Amino acid sequence: MGKYKVDIFEALKKINEGNYEWFESFTEEEQNSLAPFVLLLWIKGAQRNHMAHIIMTNEYVNSFVFSLDPEHRQLLYKLFCFSNNFNDGSYYKFRKKDKDYLSLKAISWYYQTNKKKSQEIFQLLNQEELEEIKEEYEQSKET
Repeated sequence: MGKYKVDIFEALKKINEGNYEWFESFTEEEQNSLAPFVLLLWIKGAQRNHMAHIIMTNEYVNSFVFSLDPEHRQLLYKLFCFSNNFNDGSYYKFRKKDKDYLSLKAISWYYQTNKKKSQEIFQLLNQEELEEIKEEYEQSKET
């Protein structure tokens, strides 16, 4: 498996399938190599049922990641399964947090919101939607 003990893509597949027991068979070292925060970043890049993955993960996982990690990684894994058990064959793209000023400014303009709300909306948008909003924003500045 290389330098990583657990394959992130296999973990995402098992989460999507709702395989609650998969993580329990790991050694402590293997469990510790799968960081819940990293899973959050990957889950937010779900290509199918994108909004559902985001909403369910935000509702049932986000608020516990830092308070339960690292002592309760099995529980966190099960929360990921519970909130993302769509069995939709999703594939995931890693989505870095965007600190792009133009993206946030365009979202604020488009939805008429403040910066904090714009950051929340950004998490719900896929790349295509974001590009459309940025394009409309740029066009509005030209007129």
